[in-house]
Amino acid sequence: MNTRRIDLRGADGAQASFGCAPGETVLAAARRAGLRLRSACKGGGCAICAARLEQGAVGYAGPVSQARLAACPPGTVFLCQATPTEDCCFEAPWQWSVIDSTPLSRRIQANMEE
Repeated sequence: MNTRRIDLRGADGAQASFGCAPGETVLAAARRAGLRLRSACKGGGCAICAARLEQGAVGYAGPVSQARLAACPPGTVFLCQATPTEDCCFEAPWQWSVIDSTPLSRRIQANMEE
């Protein structure tokens, strides 16, 4: 398996790195790594997940809206459908969050103890 390294930088200075399996989209890999990125249609049509590819190369897992892509700045890719063909670095003009994988019962318990 030839996992690709993904480096993601946010507009607010946040940085994250994670692996992306062959054929896996950047969005799916980020979620697997515990990050919640912006997405809506997950089909390459809405451009909510648009980010700038700073280094590397991607293909697309499925069709994307060429009209939406053409309306974006050069170097833009849609992370919901982008599948890296080599290690990549992306800059996202929006913030993301880390998914809290702690079971709900433990989070409630911690809140009650505070």
